[in-house]
Amino acid sequence: VQRASDIDVVAVHGLGFDRRKGGILLQADLHGMLQGLKALRRLEPVCPDIWHAHPRIEDMVKNGEGFFGRAV
Repeated sequence: VQRASDIDVVAVHGLGFDRRKGGILLQADLHGMLQGLKALRRLEPVCPDIWHAHPRIEDMVKNGEGFFGRAV
């Protein structure tokens, strides 16, 4: 995968995401990376191997970044 949009294309065409709303990474940007990080932290106790936030996600939140540029 070279770009976040590559993942979103797979999400739209392969997983049934609404193409008008974009894929999972665009939705993360639109809803806010902080909200996504909070959701991961709530789910982490259920299964840490799956839901542990990658350090890059934490860095993105700290730096106000998103997958498609600056976070909203």
